[in-house]
Amino acid sequence: MNPIVFIVVFVFFCISPASGGAETPSAGTAKRVKSIEKVMTDNGVDKEDADRVIRLMKESRFSAGSMETVRKIMEESAAAGAPVEPLVHKTLEGMAKKIPEDLIVKALKKTGERYVYAFRQARTLAGSEKDSRKLAYAIADCLSASVTEKDMDQVLRNMSARIRENRGNSVQLAEEGLRFGRTMARLSVASKNVRDVLCLAMINQYSWQEMKEIHHRFSRQAMAGSPDRIAEDYATAMSRGARAGEMGNSPGGHGGSPGMDGSRGPADSGGSGAGGSGGYSGGGSGR
Repeated sequence: MNPIVFIVVFVFFCISPASGGAETPSAGTAKRVKSIEKVMTDNGVDKEDADRVIRLMKESRFSAGSMETVRKIMEESAAAGAPVEPLVHKTLEGMAKKIPEDLIVKALKKTGERYVYAFRQARTLAGSEKDSRKLAYAIADCLSASVTEKDMDQVLRNMSARIRENRGNSVQLAEEGLRFGRTMARLSVASKNVRDVLCLAMINQYSWQEMKEIHHRFSRQAMAGSPDRIAEDYATAMSRGARAGEMGNSPGGHGGSPGMDGSRGPADSGGSGAGGSGGYSGGGSGR
């Protein structure tokens, strides 16, 4: 055989996929796309949404590394019993806004961690999957706004202790409390003030009806004043034993309420805003 022909044939077989089972770039991408699609559809994601994620990833030219990271985040969330839907929505939101790929992956990681935490904690407060799911979304919404995980830990410990004392309306109590926390957080109330109001409500043994009443009073008063300052005043009144029906009835000096950790917040302290952890410079909770 001619030496030149031999070399050409040898090189062809070396680089051919059939010779060593090597995966071509297009085959590798197709495999990653299929694995992402599978983890979404296997965990209850609507096929139309799953198809949109895949289509936009291709259009955005997601790198192989980013696609693999997205798949792992989704798989880890599902394995921990958290939903995949918020991750899908967060991915779609980022791509629709033309957010850089690395920031989408970063936001997705934070969103996944938040929902894993929320669902794990919610299961300690509610017995049924339906109830724990409702509570988990409220916890996640608080975290996505202004509440830190450290402060939420303290809220949930006090809430759990209160529930043990009053099992009859445990889910309603937790639900009303977390709804109130979510409202405060979305209005940019500082994390420590959300924590103090909710913890003091539990310590003062507020009923679920009182939680609903204080939530209503706060929402009404926040339309005419600073939500953060109102929450701080609530905490001051509650530290003196005030009940829900007494909130906002009389003016009081505002010097910053003593926090649950012994701190005293400044009168003009503000929340971190509704961008939250896992947002896109002002994004929501990813739902």
